[in-house]
Amino acid sequence: MQPKASLCLVAIYCFFSNLVFSQSVTSDKLLYFNDFDEDTFVAKAVVAELSGDKNDIESVQQLNGYGNGQFSFSGNLVRNASESQKNDAEDRITFTLTNLPTHTSISVGFLAGILDSWDDSGTYGPDEFAVEVDGVVVFKEVFSRNPVYSYQEGSGTATTIYTGDSLGFGRYKDNLWDFFTETQLQNIAHTASTLTVSIYATGDGWQGGSDESMAIDNFKITYQTAPTGNSATIFRIATLTPFFL
Repeated sequence: MQPKASLCLVAIYCFFSNLVFSQSVTSDKLLYFNDFDEDTFVAKAVVAELSGDKNDIESVQQLNGYGNGQFSFSGNLVRNASESQKNDAEDRITFTLTNLPTHTSISVGFLAGILDSWDDSGTYGPDEFAVEVDGVVVFKEVFSRNPVYSYQEGSGTATTIYTGDSLGFGRYKDNLWDFFTETQLQNIAHTASTLTVSIYATGDGWQGGSDESMAIDNFKITYQTAPTGNSATIFRIATLTPFFL
């Protein structure tokens, strides 16, 4: 008898290798948002306060419409025209949050107006824009109405929205910045149940007042939790092997 070929399904092998791998996943959750109009968000159980005696809620004037595609200046903003170089609490735009959920880091973003005659490191400067988190400076750079001598846009930095003539807050040039892209304000290590974020102007040449004021809009804080491992099981099934009877 001539042998004939037949495919035997008996040769099926299933290998359950149970290969488990971890994928780093960090959640990014909204903690606080304020556009200084009517759209304010505070995470559940969190208490938030905006403070600073030199802060005024004002119309955005001709800043209206400038933004980054997701957020834009509109309605009102908070403007600080402090004239003190002491940088006391009343001279700052300060956000204080308490009863925060469990977290490992926070990120801050906003649109900023560097308004009127800010100066670089020359004769009348420097004028600096700063951000503190719980009393620690996380961002401080020289800003000027002359963009050539100002903080320079680049990879991982705040990005320029507008630079040019006055948009209603004085007679000198104004500069608008998107701080949502500033990596120095992203994933800042933080685990405490309270949080204080202060934004202020400083520098040896900074004179403040209406001549060198600052403003922010669409202020946002998110928080991150520790990475978690996602596991998956991989099943490897052997190829069916034909043989002859």
